[in-house]
Amino acid sequence: IVFLKRQTMDFLPECKTDSNGVEQPRNHTNRDRTEAAYLELQNKDVDDLVRLGRQNGNNGGVLGRFDGIALRYGLTPQYKLNFVAGSLVEYKVDYNRTFYGLNLDIGPIAENWSGNVFMVDQQIKTLSDLRAIGGERRYFVNNRSVYSLIYYAVLYDRCDISNLHVNLQNDNDM
Repeated sequence: IVFLKRQTMDFLPECKTDSNGVEQPRNHTNRDRTEAAYLELQNKDVDDLVRLGRQNGNNGGVLGRFDGIALRYGLTPQYKLNFVAGSLVEYKVDYNRTFYGLNLDIGPIAENWSGNVFMVDQQIKTLSDLRAIGGERRYFVNNRSVYSLIYYAVLYDRCDISNLHVNLQNDNDM
C-alpha cells in the first residue's frame, strides 16, 4: 500500500498594502494534493503485478499521474506484457481524459540494456485526443546511464517527444 500526500500552506497575511496605502486582498491558497494512493499486489515468482489507485505513469507511454489500474504479466524473465487504463489527474483542468495503453517491456538484454515499445490511446468524452506509439531504451552500468524516449503522435502524424538523457559520474571522490 502506498500513500503520498503533499500539503502546501501559505502563511502570509490575508491583505497587503498597495503603494496608495490601501489594503488589498492577497491571492493565496493552501493546496492539499494526493500524489499517490494505490494498492499493489505482486507475484515475484512469475512477475505478475496488479496496481489499483492513483499512481504515477511516466513509463510505457503514460505521461503523468492517473487514477486507474496497471497490470503486468511476465511472459518470460526478459519479456513482460503491461496493460494500463485510467483517467489522468491534472489539477485545475475541468475535463476528464481517459486512456488505455499496452506495452511490452524488454530486458535485461546483454546485462545492461532494457526498454519497451508501447501504444496509448486517450479520449476526452468520445473525442480521440491522443493516439501514440513509441519506445524507451535504457542502459545502466555502475557510473553511466542512458535513457531515450520516442513518442510518435499517430493522429497528428509527427514525432511529439524525443528525448535523450545521458548521465556520467566521475569515479574520483570530490
